[in-house]
Amino acid sequence: MLVAFLTIFVTPNLNASAALADGKYTINYQVNKPDSSSASMANDYFLKPATIIVQNGTSVVQMKMKKSAWITKFQSSTGGNKVVSENKAEDTRIVQFALPAYTSKTAVTMKVDIDDLNYHHEYTVDFVWDAASLKNEDGSAVAATTVQNNSNTTKKTDNTGKTDISSVKEKEVNPQTSDAFPIGILLLFCVSGFILFNFKKRMKEEIH
Repeated sequence: MLVAFLTIFVTPNLNASAALADGKYTINYQVNKPDSSSASMANDYFLKPATIIVQNGTSVVQMKMKKSAWITKFQSSTGGNKVVSENKAEDTRIVQFALPAYTSKTAVTMKVDIDDLNYHHEYTVDFVWDAASLKNEDGSAVAATTVQNNSNTTKKTDNTGKTDISSVKEKEVNPQTSDAFPIGILLLFCVSGFILFNFKKRMKEEIH
């Protein structure tokens, strides 16, 4: 029971996630059938890698689509859907949508219309991101994952009553630590001391 009690307070928060710092990144991905690890036929319609763009803490992803004329509907469940550019001569277009997390899949609804084959079908696919392949736009490794403070500025008031606004530095995130850890250690010492005290007290009573 003691172990279970301490586990609640001492175990670090390993589920903490961090957002990427502002900038551009590349990431590999695969288009799968819904809730499956098998690739969809739609996987061949998209060039890899995709580009993640982070601005003011908000992430979007862009990718080039082949057979653009066939794909008459493309809508991500995360919103922010838009066509960035289109090349009708090459039958390609670059699409963009919001990417709140590159560590989880994104559901996308597509409609494919091929008149010559009398094929008209709408279906949902999963864009599964390969987080391990994440790189900076220039191909270098991502050195550190950072998150921005909730506030972009801090205000300081001097003796004249004027307010000085300065930018807040980004903080590096360490997902292996948790504020609950020092509290857990303190509780461990307290409980251990209490058990030791009772043990000594019982020993004295048995001797006398």
